[in-house]
Amino acid sequence: GFENGGTPAANGWTAVNATTDSWVVGIANPPGPSAGTNAGYVSTDGGTTWSYSQLSTILHLYKDVTIPLGETIINLSFKWKVGGEGSATSDWDNMKLFWGIASSIGTPVANTAISATYQISGPGAISGMYKLSSATYNSETITLTGTPGSTYRLVFSWKSDVSDIVNPPAAIDEVSLVSRMPVTPVPPISFTASNVTTTSMDIGWTDNSTDEVSFRVYRSTDNINF
Repeated sequence: GFENGGTPAANGWTAVNATTDSWVVGIANPPGPSAGTNAGYVSTDGGTTWSYSQLSTILHLYKDVTIPLGETIINLSFKWKVGGEGSATSDWDNMKLFWGIASSIGTPVANTAISATYQISGPGAISGMYKLSSATYNSETITLTGTPGSTYRLVFSWKSDVSDIVNPPAAIDEVSLVSRMPVTPVPPISFTASNVTTTSMDIGWTDNSTDEVSFRVYRSTDNINF
């Protein structure tokens, strides 16, 4: 939520900025926050305005997280709005996301793209890029996987080129990473069969789980084919 202070560092993020444009944390409106007071956004004047320059730049905002032992599923959610340019697959001015083992991604460098090997995207992206939607905040959720106990790096990268400026640039807020253990269904217990005849029986069991959707009952005459 970027509510711990007025800089990326105060909120546990590392900004890798270029000479002109930079990732900042602030209260400029626009973009304004999706919740709270602050948002993270790209600015060409230190946060006064939500705008970028007509220069070829790549800026990174990243955070490292360690996946707890026993947990392998990670749900990433965030709010975003980005102007940028280029419809469909045009890789001009846009925001991209990256996720991978921190040591494998390495330390992001200004004006240097991160390998597409680590790029992730959700249903709100256009050909893997976030752009062309800046009127209101969009909600995005991406389910990721990871190795328990390993430290991963989440990176938001803003890219612009030397062609047209189509303000505004990237803005994000309410970034959340939640890990969980894989769900293993718990089988029912205390199976019973009564009133057994050659054509029918009454069966029952005790529900031993809280996350089931339904139960399936199989019948067999030879205990091989059901």
